[in-house]
Amino acid sequence: MSVSKPVDESVVLITGAARGIGRATMQTFAAAGANVFATDLAEIAPDGGVTTHAGDIATDEGVRDAIDSCVEAYGGLDGIVHCAGILNLNDLAATTVSEWDAVLGVNVRSGFLLLQHGVPRLLERGGGCITLLGSISGQNGGVVCGPAYAASKGAVHALVKWAARNYAGAGIRVNAIAPGPVHTDMSEAASMSGAHVPLGRLGRAEEIGQLAVYLASDAGSWITGQVLGINGGLLI
Repeated sequence: MSVSKPVDESVVLITGAARGIGRATMQTFAAAGANVFATDLAEIAPDGGVTTHAGDIATDEGVRDAIDSCVEAYGGLDGIVHCAGILNLNDLAATTVSEWDAVLGVNVRSGFLLLQHGVPRLLERGGGCITLLGSISGQNGGVVCGPAYAASKGAVHALVKWAARNYAGAGIRVNAIAPGPVHTDMSEAASMSGAHVPLGRLGRAEEIGQLAVYLASDAGSWITGQVLGINGGLLI
């Protein structure tokens, strides 16, 4: 969060928390002592003292509701980690306009809305930290994924850089985490394996969560506007 507020004194909103990287990130922040408000379109299994919420963060109304509910529950907001996203594997010819719109809506519009409605809340607390989940596909154009997913993650990276530049003076840091293949339901759907990864394995969801905690901590207080790769050496 902000330099003056340790993670264990902060309120963090985490999206996509029902499974995969989002759930692992929720658990990692909770273990670090943060006040965690977790949201997802799907039901989130209870986990300790985490406050859970159901909603669609691809819509303006859904994001407003999540942020307002978080502030109501904890009295404020210090950070956001946006993990929600959808994968599309279709190639150019097979990608429909509706699929394109759905992927961009969940992966990009949601990040824009979280910034738009979340930044004013962070300003109320004197600053904070926002982390959006990008992807190695947004850096290298994608290998397994289709064009909609690669384009959406590239857009996330650009959005992060814009927000970081414009809000650094207000004490708000904005970064992206760009994972390579991580062992989740999504990677299983894409039949990913660690055979082609230089470090010899898929990433673990909790490793992404640990990086998010680092960015939110005092240790990450001089990091903003960055796309941090965590990919086992796939992109060097």
